[in-house]
Amino acid sequence: MTDLDLIDICARLYDPTQNETWDHLIDDPECWCAIKHTSPSESVLVFRGSTTMLDWFNDIDEVPIEDPQLGHVHGGFFRGVRNRHQTIAALLNPKVHVVGHSLGAARAMLEAGLMIANGIMPESVRGWGCPRPGFAHLAEIVARCPYALWWRNHHDPVTYAVWLAGLFKHSGTMRHVDVPGRIDDPWLLLSDHHLSLYRAGMVLART
Repeated sequence: MTDLDLIDICARLYDPTQNETWDHLIDDPECWCAIKHTSPSESVLVFRGSTTMLDWFNDIDEVPIEDPQLGHVHGGFFRGVRNRHQTIAALLNPKVHVVGHSLGAARAMLEAGLMIANGIMPESVRGWGCPRPGFAHLAEIVARCPYALWWRNHHDPVTYAVWLAGLFKHSGTMRHVDVPGRIDDPWLLLSDHHLSLYRAGMVLART
């Protein structure tokens, strides 16, 4: 599947009117995600970005916790991911694309790490506007995936988030797109973070 195909599926998880179109919707406030089977052998697993106060709280809960398989990870991002891993894995077809935006991108990297650590190799993992989800050990695990990418649009500050003296690392290979947000955007410093801008970047990358 192309980057554009997957970002379009990713966008649907922000739209409640699309809830009935998922094969599996896991409406856990701690780890909101959904699965779409695109063929009898292929699935797309999508993690939603921040839309609730709980999501925003988890974004700023940067205290690292140590997972026995992934090493040190962002405590807020990881909340719910470990608990839902087995449920998610049981619902997936053999070929899996794991994707997300913002908080969802970080959770996509974390879930991909759990999958790989437990012997399931995703076809790809993609994160748009992805903050750093964990320390170097997580990055090393995710790097085993043959197609692990995260995107930064223009100067999107979320992609620079979570530092802790350089201990937090990005997972996967960075790709850059340049579709600046509007100067009058009410999101102010987050104006480059909109998923619609990342989608525009995917369109431009195909031309």
